[in-house]
Amino acid sequence: MLTNVAELPRGFSDITLQLVNKIDILDEVFGPRAVKPLHNFLPKLSEYDEELNVDPDDIFRGVDVIKALAVLFKKYQEEAAQVAVDETINFAEKLAPFINPNWDTQKEVFACLYEILPMDPYNCHILNQFLIKYGDVPMKGENPTTIKQIMAQDYNEILELTVNARILQ
Repeated sequence: MLTNVAELPRGFSDITLQLVNKIDILDEVFGPRAVKPLHNFLPKLSEYDEELNVDPDDIFRGVDVIKALAVLFKKYQEEAAQVAVDETINFAEKLAPFINPNWDTQKEVFACLYEILPMDPYNCHILNQFLIKYGDVPMKGENPTTIKQIMAQDYNEILELTVNARILQ
């Protein structure tokens, strides 16, 4: 029954949102296809202010979405990455604000990025553009830092892949 309702675009999104915290069921019903609607639940970059602040409800929902995405990317790897490349727009850009250490989703964000960036120069370019604009924005908290500092310290290979991105035109 869930699969039949999910064949309709709105049904697919509604069911995915209802199952975001029930990742085993979400995975069983949709598998890697859930990457697209999950991505759509993340706030758009235009919804953040210049310091990468966004509505707290968007953060709470986004944290759940990022964790669900990470489970799917860890399980399906290239297949999940292919859905992200083929069926979403600016995937890396929507994940990037969740590198914020105050939201405790860094590892999950990078689990997704490790799969998508090596296969997609466009998302590397998009993440690089994000870093140019927001990479040095201070992240307040226990240990003030920036997204660039976090990446240089703990995820340098992703940072190198991103800054060396070349888009063929």
